[in-house]
Amino acid sequence: MALSNKLITFIIIIATFNKLAISSDDEDFGASAVCIGTNTTTGNPLYQNYNMSVSSLLFNLSLESKSPFPGFFTTSTGPSRAKAYGSYICWGDVSPKLCKKCVRLTTEAQLNQNVYEECFVFGIYLNSHLCFIRYANQSVNEYKKGFVVAMGPSGGKVADYTPYNRTLSTSIEGLIKEAEYGNWTRTNFATRVVPVNGSRDKIHILVQCTPVISAKNCSRCLQEAYDYVPIHYNGTQGGAIIHANCIVKFNNQSFIGGACRSLNPIYLHVYWVILISLFLVFV
Repeated sequence: MALSNKLITFIIIIATFNKLAISSDDEDFGASAVCIGTNTTTGNPLYQNYNMSVSSLLFNLSLESKSPFPGFFTTSTGPSRAKAYGSYICWGDVSPKLCKKCVRLTTEAQLNQNVYEECFVFGIYLNSHLCFIRYANQSVNEYKKGFVVAMGPSGGKVADYTPYNRTLSTSIEGLIKEAEYGNWTRTNFATRVVPVNGSRDKIHILVQCTPVISAKNCSRCLQEAYDYVPIHYNGTQGGAIIHANCIVKFNNQSFIGGACRSLNPIYLHVYWVILISLFLVFV
């Protein structure tokens, strides 16, 4: 079931995710998937063991598992000829509790879907991607060039995008160099908030790699992802490019850690109404 060389050489998909149904456990959660290779849910007995391995793998990923890396876990299940390999990762600014919930709901959604040779599944909370689950019929812990998913731009064009682009380019390239030498505060995750000269804009940047790849490959991965920024996000307020082993995300609006504290404005309004009402009742 190996993927063809042509397929793994270059994979780029722009906003073509298949939306998956999330249980009623949390209406604010959703999931999207990009799957490649052969659909093994065909009744063919050759794939039966692999399909069982994938189901077992997803179940194992959904459980709380001990890992030396916060927000990241990798494992494999099944017999040698039908082994399924998988991992999950949560963005570094996501709380452990929200990470666990995102992984659980995302794997549950994927369990009801057809099985392919390889799938990338994204957990979404309040329209923000928080976690990323991957399974495959080969190791997922190695950096491979070409596994890029380019997501659509966020927001419109900035007013003066020439200095914006220049600042964005300089900042991300600096983070990529730091990654190569292992100079991030955390080995696989870094953020920056950078002011744009001559503008009120600030660019919020998040970069992250899976912790099982080397610092050099982390740098290579981020560079590969960033190469798509000038092509797809020229002058836009924000964007995110996710590689199988890394992510580059930026915006002129704060998003770092926002998923941990964001609430729909109407919920905040109701929250304050309840607090004020209780105060008036008990004073």
